[in-house]
Amino acid sequence: MRVWFVTVVFLAMAMSPLVNHPTELEDVHKQIQSSSSIQTTLSSSSGWITGGEEITITGSGFSNLRDTNVTYDGINHQWTKSTADFGNEAGHENAIAIDSNGHVHVVHASGDGYAFTHSVYDGSSWTPTGIKNCEGSYCWDTHMVIDNNDELHAAYSTNTGLIVYMHYDGSSWSWSQVTTGAKVGPVGIALDSNNHPHISFTGYHQYCGNGLRLASFDGTAWTTNVIDSGGNKGCDSALLIDSNDNAYIAYQDRDQSKLKFTTNKSGSWIAYAPETGGYNIAYPGYYSSLAMDDQGIFHIAHYDSFNDDLHYSTGVPNGAWNTDVVDSSGDTGRNPSIAIDAAGDP
Repeated sequence: MRVWFVTVVFLAMAMSPLVNHPTELEDVHKQIQSSSSIQTTLSSSSGWITGGEEITITGSGFSNLRDTNVTYDGINHQWTKSTADFGNEAGHENAIAIDSNGHVHVVHASGDGYAFTHSVYDGSSWTPTGIKNCEGSYCWDTHMVIDNNDELHAAYSTNTGLIVYMHYDGSSWSWSQVTTGAKVGPVGIALDSNNHPHISFTGYHQYCGNGLRLASFDGTAWTTNVIDSGGNKGCDSALLIDSNDNAYIAYQDRDQSKLKFTTNKSGSWIAYAPETGGYNIAYPGYYSSLAMDDQGIFHIAHYDSFNDDLHYSTGVPNGAWNTDVVDSSGDTGRNPSIAIDAAGDP
């Protein structure tokens, strides 16, 4: 049986304890040798990488390798890689969070049974600990957030139609079944001002499900509301909650070939369409990832299945939305993640 490695990638500027040495290139063929250092620069003409990738190989042969990514802001970011879990087929459906001590938490599934594991990096080494088994033959796409008490909140869906919530209080894990009748696929999770979790998902149906739903926990019980009803919509959602407990959800309406964005900020749910594809031809909005900057502008990374491209949509409710193609090289852009830096750039 194959062994899958969990490989976690960090920015060295944020994770300085990990970058004091070059990354070793594993699985090197013995016949590959070099008598001196080699340096090559690859410059891309399109996409989000301006200036390309710089790869420098130093030392004897390929025993040492450094890779540098130059982002569009012109800053060289040094990356380092380490293995969080050497377990059997470890790394399915992973999610990552960093606590106030700089410790890295990765929750992922392992093995054929999709058993969940919590791997923690404490600044010097990784410690993986088992959490629980999947409720079905497979579980999908763990999403996780961390609260201001360094407690973890994660959610996932199962092929048996369940939405499951997991909570780590700093010492142990607990979990509960949120609802039944859900379509297996990506879900969104966010916390309100009381650190109560809310989970977006779609009802069970073929294709994109049977309407966008939002499950909310009030500290005692879960309740579920239908936000946008109808067939073939509500899948691949991403959820945000602001400091005033207003909710924002990005999701796909495949029936109308749209990336949709909805919010209850006005007191009722109002939906917008940041991008519309060709009906029954182009489908934007796959695998949505959502972020909001300090100016209240929303940023959505998503996948266009017709052109196999990574798209980026930005805008505000009741305002104009713009969409750019971030990467169109080959089949690219599935399962993106988006974050906003201190300058408000994605």
